[in-house]
Amino acid sequence: MQKRKQCVFITGVPGAGKDTQSKGLFDNMPGHFDAVISMSGLIEAALEAVAVVGYTEADKAVGKLLSDEMTGAVLEERLEEYSTDSSLAVSGYPRTRAQAEFAIDYCQKRGWVPIFLILRVEEDIAMERVRIRRAKDLKEKGRSRPDDEESVARARYRKQQALLDEVVPRLRTRLLTDPGWLFPVDCSGTPDEVFRRMVDFLTVAA
Repeated sequence: MQKRKQCVFITGVPGAGKDTQSKGLFDNMPGHFDAVISMSGLIEAALEAVAVVGYTEADKAVGKLLSDEMTGAVLEERLEEYSTDSSLAVSGYPRTRAQAEFAIDYCQKRGWVPIFLILRVEEDIAMERVRIRRAKDLKEKGRSRPDDEESVARARYRKQQALLDEVVPRLRTRLLTDPGWLFPVDCSGTPDEVFRRMVDFLTVAA
């Protein structure tokens, strides 16, 4: 019997290295993933085009965040581009309990096995990484992400940490009866060390 394909969801606090590690998985595990989807890039593109149903120019002007339903719709539209024979990785999702429920339900519908990698790192380490990223963006692009300003980044870190504290127990409960895997990943150390930890978990789930 052919093994079911996987959809790997990589989520965590700001500064944990979600996009960096997702790209590393794609680049260094040839043939394992058909695509890596960055939710931050996906949402940014959708908002730039004001292509989200129910999201208006006025919402964009005041920086209103997408609801869980809107975020799920943006992701679903992208995932529909791939066949059930594809193995994918999604960076920056899920962030809430509702998004976690959607991820499992959608994977069941498509016949994919969901794997959740929860990236954890201490706040001070995360903030140092954000400072480095901000300095690099300012040097190379002349601008940085507004949410990389330290006070904003700390507030985002604490909010996302609180949300993860709700997401993880719900995932554990769902995965007691539904197919899938959940792995907490220690993201302290070098990017290579974190990458090896993630590969070890994916090897277990293979």
